[in-house]
Amino acid sequence: MLTLRKMNLLLLAIVIGSQVMNTHSARAQAVNISGHSKVAISGYDPVAFFTQKKPVHGDFQITSTHKRATYFFASKQHKAMFDSNPTKYAPQCGGYCAFGVSVGALFPVDVNTWQVRNDRLYLNLNPQILKMFNKDIDANIAKAEQNWPDLAARAAKDANDANDANDGAEKSRDLVNTSGRSRVAMSGCDPVAFFTMKKPVHGDFQITSRHGGAIYFFASKQHKAMFDGNPTKYAPQCGGYCAFGVSVGALFPVDINTWQVRNDKLYLNLNPQILKMFNSNIDTNIDKADRNWPGLVAKHARSADR
Repeated sequence: MLTLRKMNLLLLAIVIGSQVMNTHSARAQAVNISGHSKVAISGYDPVAFFTQKKPVHGDFQITSTHKRATYFFASKQHKAMFDSNPTKYAPQCGGYCAFGVSVGALFPVDVNTWQVRNDRLYLNLNPQILKMFNKDIDANIAKAEQNWPDLAARAAKDANDANDANDGAEKSRDLVNTSGRSRVAMSGCDPVAFFTMKKPVHGDFQITSRHGGAIYFFASKQHKAMFDGNPTKYAPQCGGYCAFGVSVGALFPVDINTWQVRNDKLYLNLNPQILKMFNSNIDTNIDKADRNWPGLVAKHARSADR
């Protein structure tokens, strides 16, 4: 049985591993990872898309590293399959929106837009973008494959230039879970919709605001105006990282469907199992997360313009 102490140690080990990985030359790889957690595909198992034909949450105790990103797996068998052929199972376009890459842009993804085509995994921003991608899928895949090397090189250069510029520099107070170099928070979902519509809603990439070094998408101009009027009210707590993870001193990605508004604040968690652990003693866990967050920000945050 996984005790809280064991979980804390496992979380700490992954966090330390991601910090070491961040200083390694492999950082030049451009992969869509969840902020400073370094976790790809929001913690979903990449192999499950091929074997189980659906998105499946990975286990944070079963991991592998490939191109500076950490992948979670639902089983040791899936990890072994990935380790033997990571380029087969890792999503194309570095895990960014495939249609976005086909038009020269880096966008986050909704894991439910997945599809395997020619034995390759593709993800897209939202169902609407998926339809556009599939209208001429072979041509769009060809465009994405043509564009990806330049986009990856540009993203890697930007990351390395920013890291070099920040070496020894004063860190900012911003620490937000964004989708890799896209700088988009919450995988493009509208933060205001959780308060007004009581559900996750995809934002429009043409209606955006910037706050705390991150870009937010909105479903309407009204939602954008509400956010702009009070961004700290609508932006998720803990920088959009897993709230339970922060309560034990770790940065983890989130499943957007674990959302809840508590005391007029938005909280997200890694997966449904972690959500249950968070809610088993929610007031205490929120208090721990609130106490831990400033220290995590001081430790990890870099300039919002990186």
